[in-house]
Amino acid sequence: MSRRTEATKDEVGSHDTTHASVGSESQVPGGLSALIEEAGALHRTLSDARVRAGRLVAALRRHRRRERLVDTTLASLRALELQDVAR
Repeated sequence: MSRRTEATKDEVGSHDTTHASVGSESQVPGGLSALIEEAGALHRTLSDARVRAGRLVAALRRHRRRERLVDTTLASLRALELQDVAR
């Protein structure tokens, strides 16, 4: 478990103690377990989005590199053709 996860769990526990005495779980639709379940689902969704965004960035970088390679190759071919015509 990372420090980030541990800190988050500690923060959640400390913030909820003041509100736990004021209200009850019956006021929250689905109760605390439903909220925890929703938080887990959101975490999984955001993790998936982060992975997909990383793949997209990598694909865009590959595309940009290929585009530059094609441009330099075409420029080299044009330069070769001009030299052949001049002879």
